[in-house]
Amino acid sequence: MRNKIEIKNFSQNKIKENLKEMESNNELKKSYKSLVKSLGALVLQNGLYASIVFIISKTKDKNNYYYVLKDIQKFLKEYFKDSYLENDKGIKQEVLEFLESKSFKKAYRQFSEQFIEFIKWHRRYVDIYIDID
Repeated sequence: MRNKIEIKNFSQNKIKENLKEMESNNELKKSYKSLVKSLGALVLQNGLYASIVFIISKTKDKNNYYYVLKDIQKFLKEYFKDSYLENDKGIKQEVLEFLESKSFKKAYRQFSEQFIEFIKWHRRYVDIYIDID
């Protein structure tokens, strides 16, 4: 995944998948939308690594942070197709371990730029698909 069209489509698909899984839980959808819309500021204020670690720390079973972490995990898997290693330790541990990997550290700057683009598209799509304020 390297170009904006791929990121746009990827983001749209992840939002749709999450909303399908959330079903009719409007409170969860609302909190997910709010968190997605705040991601850009979170990353700009704290940096990418610290922001992802914060999201990991707040992730609980099927809460809004879980769905954002799931989006991040899938984006990492797509971006680092050749080096992302899945494990059976759970999503939080899996993502945290990958953040410490040489592959991630080596591509941190380029990935950060792509991740910001991903956040932009995610913000747009939550506004389109989640019409709850």
